Amino acid sequence: MSKKTPRYEVLDEMINYYATPNAYADLFMSYLTSDEWKVVSYACRRTFGFGVREDHISISQFVHGAMMRDGSGYRDKGAGLSKSTVTNCLEFLVEVRFMKMIAKNNPKTNYGALWKLELDYDKVDIRALEERFERKKKANRDRMEKPRASRKGSIII
Repeated sequence: MSKKTPRYEVLDEMINYYATPNAYADLFMSYLTSDEWKVVSYACRRTFGFGVREDHISISQFVHGAMMRDGSGYRDKGAGLSKSTVTNCLEFLVEVRFMKMIAKNNPKTNYGALWKLELDYDKVDIRALEERFERKKKANRDRMEKPRASRKGSIII
């Protein structure tokens, strides 16, 4: 009989979890806004969490969550963001090729658009992410320049 290591004991206890690719956290998380990260996390749950590479996810599912098949309630709470925020996040994530809309929502079936997360990290426009990150960093420095200058020479107790 083999003895389990503590690591595997922890994994055995984690019956309800979903995977997020390490590169998403290691390479991309710092470049995404918290809202974009929520959208990505929700898409990871709806795809990798159900063992699929792509899934139909409507904007209302990103906002409110997915309904149970029998219509008895919601399976989850969505990303917890407004419709306009989700739409803006998805537009940006598509622009930098982090997510891809494989097919638009079909009004006849109304399942939502078919979404796929990019796993070929060389296809993600990391330069656009870095440039936006640097612009925001500079804007924050510029915004704080005047208040910092006014504090110079003053004694802070």
